[in-house]
Amino acid sequence: MPSEATLVQRFGVARETVRNAVRFLREEGYVFTVPQRGTYVRDRSSGASS
Repeated sequence: MPSEATLVQRFGVARETVRNAVRFLREEGYVFTVPQRGTYVRDRSSGASS
C-alpha cells in the first residue's frame, strides 16, 4: 500500500483521515502492518467464503 504521505498528497486529505482509514481497514482484516516495513493488503482469496 502507498505510504501515508503519498495517500495524503494523492487524495488531498488530512493525515489523520488517512490514519483513520488505514486503522479501519486493519480492524476489518483487509490490511496488516509490519512495523517499519509498511502496510500490506491481506490475501483473502484463500479460504474466504461468502
